[in-house]
Amino acid sequence: MAKKVEIAYRPSDDPIHVEYLKLALDEARKCEPTPTAFCVGCLIIIPGVDLNIASALPVASQGSGENRDILSTGFSRELPGNTHAEANALTKAYTLSAVEIGGERVSIDDLLALSDVYTTLEPCSVRLSGLAPCVDALVKAKIRRCFVGVAEPKDFVECEGQRKLMEAGIEVSPLAYTLQREANYRVAATLEHLSYEVALPINDLPDLQVPSPPVPHPQVDEPLQPRISLKEDAKMKESQDIESATVQLSPVLETTGLPGLPDSKERRYDRQLRLWAASGQSALESAHILVLGASPTATSILKNLVLPGIGAFTILNDGVVEGKDLGANFFLETESLGKNKAEEAIKFLGELNDSVAAHAETRSLASILDDDPTYLHKFSLIIAENIPQRILERATALIWDPATADAVDPQTVSPPLIVVRTSGFLADFGIQLKEHPIITTHSDNAASLRIDKPFPSLLAHAFSLNFDKMDVTDHGHIPFVVILVRVLQEWKNDHAGKAPSTYAEKQEFKQRILKMKKKDDEENFDEAVAQAYKAWTNTVVPSEIDALFNDPSTKSLNANSDPFFHLVHALQIYTSQPPHTLPLSATLPDMKSDTKSYIHLQRLYKEQAAEDKARFTDILRGIESGGAGTGSGSVALTMVDDFVKNAHALRLIRGRKWTGLADDVEALTLAREMAPSGVATHLSLCALYAFEGENGRLPKAGDESDRAKMTAWVKARLTATGWAPEPEPEDSAMTGADEDEEALPKEITLWEHVTNAIGEVSRAPAAELPTTAALMGGMVAQEVIKVITKQYIPIDGVCAVDLVSSTTGTVKV
Repeated sequence: MAKKVEIAYRPSDDPIHVEYLKLALDEARKCEPTPTAFCVGCLIIIPGVDLNIASALPVASQGSGENRDILSTGFSRELPGNTHAEANALTKAYTLSAVEIGGERVSIDDLLALSDVYTTLEPCSVRLSGLAPCVDALVKAKIRRCFVGVAEPKDFVECEGQRKLMEAGIEVSPLAYTLQREANYRVAATLEHLSYEVALPINDLPDLQVPSPPVPHPQVDEPLQPRISLKEDAKMKESQDIESATVQLSPVLETTGLPGLPDSKERRYDRQLRLWAASGQSALESAHILVLGASPTATSILKNLVLPGIGAFTILNDGVVEGKDLGANFFLETESLGKNKAEEAIKFLGELNDSVAAHAETRSLASILDDDPTYLHKFSLIIAENIPQRILERATALIWDPATADAVDPQTVSPPLIVVRTSGFLADFGIQLKEHPIITTHSDNAASLRIDKPFPSLLAHAFSLNFDKMDVTDHGHIPFVVILVRVLQEWKNDHAGKAPSTYAEKQEFKQRILKMKKKDDEENFDEAVAQAYKAWTNTVVPSEIDALFNDPSTKSLNANSDPFFHLVHALQIYTSQPPHTLPLSATLPDMKSDTKSYIHLQRLYKEQAAEDKARFTDILRGIESGGAGTGSGSVALTMVDDFVKNAHALRLIRGRKWTGLADDVEALTLAREMAPSGVATHLSLCALYAFEGENGRLPKAGDESDRAKMTAWVKARLTATGWAPEPEPEDSAMTGADEDEEALPKEITLWEHVTNAIGEVSRAPAAELPTTAALMGGMVAQEVIKVITKQYIPIDGVCAVDLVSSTTGTVKV
């Protein structure tokens, strides 16, 4: 029976981990450099070994003393085939004999479950070759921790190795940051060189070699000394701080052209930068949010905006902290009692992120609307949470149309407004957007590969391959794009230049592809058959993009026009020229192929995409120089780049002034059929604030008279749509149903939804529960980020939340 081994682990920030990473670097040096793969080294250790159980560890681990913890090592392409470092290290570990792993006293699975893995590059999550990804092997081995040198760049695939490891419960520590903190810049530079610059011989960097003296045992308490050996070491002072070391090392980094290390912002915001990139983060940091209210929901929303780095926020509230506020608002404390809510809330919110500016406005919203109407238009976005109906109507009208106030310039841009309402376990929110263009929509719709209209280099490449004389292995890795381009052109040559159109022709086209197989298991040809529809689908400008060409804002450009419309106008001119398509996207989908073929195809697409972007940019600059400039100079190249990449998925949202759904008979008629639960929640909250507007107070908790008034209000709105109360379902005895037959679940009617929602609102009209506040804080903050970054598509309508039934839905307005 296997013996359980107890391990004493060093903390993740212990400097010993950098020393182990240096040994992994030594493994990476053993790789044979290749232009189509990375050079990676890997180390598997059993950390903090108690000497009393050392005899149970593999002989290979006991080494010469200090290296006794090493279970296995590996480097890229060490074993036959296109093998990766982590997979090779695991394979070697699994092949250890029973004697080497201590017989029955401990099993290899037990050892791996206790192990730490050090790898110079993020473990792969997808293999173009079709082999199993290394991250899957590490998860299957149930390793304890993984220390990663650098993240995998997007040269070949989009890697999600670190995320998948963490989702499997494996602790992941990126050591590149530790190297920077310890001023080990040459080690970091060597690490990135070996990992990224795959086509360069390793020996081209003699000054960046890092020797590997014996690694101290993890239990040794002696301080670790930096072991960077360079020609300049003799000239450097014995004592240096990080700043001086940086200054001396920067020329080395500059002359080698190696990539730099992440700065403090990249380290802090690493995950979100992967979602909305540097452009989105810049927009977020430039924004100033105004929140009307200091309730639990309002502060929860702000918490989720402060943490990702919103530039600044202001809380507007003239009320003081009362005892009831302390139980639900975690950003207030006992000492806050009797003090202004806004001033107290910003203290603790500001502590979440010292780069965010926090402000408090102690005037009332009503007084600002009366005396300072320009105030609201100073902000990037406004959030109104549980604002009384009459004041909210005044505020929404002013924000929507600045001309309603004499003091506001009619040309003032209307800031987006998000209206949030909560009561007990019910909540809803909606967005007031006047005009909102989105370039980076992150659409699931892929850009056209232009198979039916191949660019010259792609067509030439497809016909340069001799399919008949190709090696069987190479033949089985031809990308489906190349196959389709070749077969389609040959088809057109036989059919007067026409693509397959009838069902019979399409089936014949697919059979042509299958007949090209040399082996039955050539998956790339099966993939080509599955993607064959792309060959006869005509690549044209999508109707949504064509509609933008005819938009009034595009047709009436002037110096004050949004740059988005200048870009759209340039795109219209671009698509009017042959081949009458959008600029090519350089992004390729995953496909069955080998690395060499895939990278070559990717290079063809990147080169053509660069040519298309250059032609588009020339058209844009011509428009600007022709007098229809943007008013603030040329459109930024970064914006041009994003626009061209996402030209197939542009969106322009034109909304309407916030009024809710209650008085929109047409929208309410459709919504009550499509989303009865959401309509009930929304109308109940509307009834709550309509009651407050008519009576100057909120309903009394549990008061049947007040509840009846709200119920009648909702019923009147539904009746105006032609709704009538649903009849009660017939009894089973009346319908003749078998008594033994299992009854189907009763469907809840619209009016039952309304009754339940009104009951929840009446129970505690003014209650803001921490659970509701937490959920709404995340949901609303997400929509704020979508609007501010102009990425992703915000909700269209009213989002209604019912935590009693745990349902959430969007009601179209």
